[in-house]
Amino acid sequence: MLIPRTRYPKFAMYIRHPLLGRVDVTSYVDSWEFKRGDVGGIGTGGSGADSVVSILTFTLRNSGQNLYAWDANAEVDETRQIDESKEIPDSMPAKDFFAYLFGVDPELQIESFSPRANAWWNEGEPLLDDSRKVELWESEEGELKLRCIMLINEVKPDKSRVKVTALDPAQILQRAYILDKKTYGTEEGTPAETVIQQIIVENAPDFVSLDEITSTESFDIDTNPQTFTLQHEPISLLSVSVTNVSLTSRELSPAEYTVNGNQITINIPEDPLSMFGVTFVYTKPLDFFYCPVPSQFMITPYEVQYKTVWEAIQDIATQRGWYLGFKMVNGEWKLSFLEPPRSKTTPDWTLTADDDIYTQDLTISAKDVRNLIKITYRDKSTGKRESVIVEDKASQARHGLMAMEIEEADTSNIDTEEEALRMANSALHDLSSQTATTNINMPLFMDIDLFDIIAVENQFLSSTVDLFAVDSVSHSWSKGKMRTDLICSGKVVGGKKRWLMKETRAGRSEPITRGDIAPEQIDTDRLGTGATTTEKIAERAITEEEVFQFQTDGFDTTNSETPVLIPNYSLEFTLNNTSIVFLNGVLTVKLDRGSGAFGLSSDVQGIIEWELYKDGILAESLWRGIASHSVLEEGLSFGLVTSLSFSKALLLQAGNYQVKATFCTGFPSAHPSVVGVGNRSIHAIILKR
Repeated sequence: MLIPRTRYPKFAMYIRHPLLGRVDVTSYVDSWEFKRGDVGGIGTGGSGADSVVSILTFTLRNSGQNLYAWDANAEVDETRQIDESKEIPDSMPAKDFFAYLFGVDPELQIESFSPRANAWWNEGEPLLDDSRKVELWESEEGELKLRCIMLINEVKPDKSRVKVTALDPAQILQRAYILDKKTYGTEEGTPAETVIQQIIVENAPDFVSLDEITSTESFDIDTNPQTFTLQHEPISLLSVSVTNVSLTSRELSPAEYTVNGNQITINIPEDPLSMFGVTFVYTKPLDFFYCPVPSQFMITPYEVQYKTVWEAIQDIATQRGWYLGFKMVNGEWKLSFLEPPRSKTTPDWTLTADDDIYTQDLTISAKDVRNLIKITYRDKSTGKRESVIVEDKASQARHGLMAMEIEEADTSNIDTEEEALRMANSALHDLSSQTATTNINMPLFMDIDLFDIIAVENQFLSSTVDLFAVDSVSHSWSKGKMRTDLICSGKVVGGKKRWLMKETRAGRSEPITRGDIAPEQIDTDRLGTGATTTEKIAERAITEEEVFQFQTDGFDTTNSETPVLIPNYSLEFTLNNTSIVFLNGVLTVKLDRGSGAFGLSSDVQGIIEWELYKDGILAESLWRGIASHSVLEEGLSFGLVTSLSFSKALLLQAGNYQVKATFCTGFPSAHPSVVGVGNRSIHAIILKR
């Protein structure tokens, strides 16, 4: 589409006052600049799609109208009396009348936008205050367009002007902090766009009111099971309840219904003829959230804590390689979750030599180029850390091999080869070429936005039609000058800094392979030779835990010289997937020489061995321990009380497992011994993968 050569846009700016409502400040605006990415920040990572949060800066000049004002703290002499005989002519100016009435002359002032100024727009509360809503509108040939809705972030008063900085509504999400641990996603997987909205709803009450998005729908029950279609796909289902003909309600358990998009199927034990109806209470999709196509990125259970809401939802967007930020969508300012059109080549706008445009090559640098991407992740089907590699041969031929490795955490939602390849290819596309190539300075045209393609037909600069993809855009207005400034490259990219921040970099020395692993997951495929572990496992790493514990005042004993099973000592657990399991066993052992031992001195010994069975078959010996003692007195009393224990981390395949233990004496019958086992326990901790 050709950009109109002659344009005469006009602009209006409004600021919302909590008491006065919408205040028109258009006539006081000296200048403004609206940045959809920091055009001047090339190479700093703060530009374009990497910046995400839009910035509006504007300057208001104080009113030039002289006003008479009295000091609000001034005091009038209480003994002063007004002359009743004094005549007040109709022509007396109001300021002279009040001066006579107060006995104090006023000061000459100018109305100021300073928050402390005595101006009508500061009535009750200052107009320019934190988080006040700012609207920028454009009008041309009678068509009115909303260009942005921003929130005041900073106010800098001066003698004659006030400079204001405002951010888009992401400011609220940047201030909302997730302090308590919360879990999102499901075992079956929840779409990323749904999880993003759940995080916002649950943790940013200043951003969205739960009352405004809660919906209640009721239906008659005719059959069982029965499927109901809601008006919206629930962000979260708050409750499902049924009511019988006696008007008694019962809330259903999750096992009694299934959810598929906006369709919910209930399966209840009651006779449907005895039921009056069913009621669904749920949170509906956010009106300001825009996701044009399903992300097909399914979020499995993961925990969020100690980060802002904005950080939490941007983490999801980065793992998917999508853009998440505020954009104008059909005249509305919406939080948009979308895939950058990386394969786009069709121009959205065309500039010709007749337009007032300037193009300028920027500094060319390949320092951020990466043309081989390796991503390592933990595969949910195997439980092992796997890697995928993608590369751009053309970029390697031009810049040489410039590799990059990304290590995804074991708790990352990147847990399949398909997702890892999608992420790797997105990063390769965004990083395989130079940061930026061209700056286009042109007449103000606010319809241009990030990811647009610009075709430039200018025979004075090039013999061909050159295509440019918009990386960053800034629109500015001041008296006598209206311009749009673009930073462009040869293709649409989704961002660079977000990938570079995830890059794994070399350390200063060889990794430490001995001693305690920091309190995270214990990964057998991460341990070097001779590495040891402790029981320091982070709480968030545990999926489930099985415990066997047996307390007794007595002892189960044996004098067998061959291993026999210890009674009352067995733990069973089932694995549905390959998992890392941390096993720990503890028991109390008591020893003495048995009946028939001779002499005043004899040694006694007991052998304990823990064993792991899979599907009823011995899989491996876990640990073998020996307790020994020298008994110097005759008699049958036990001579030693001690304990034996073991700890071991194993990578186990799916199956049914059982941990048992055996005990026996350790010397031949010439020195008969008795081995007793008292209190005992086994712990099995199954780690999240």
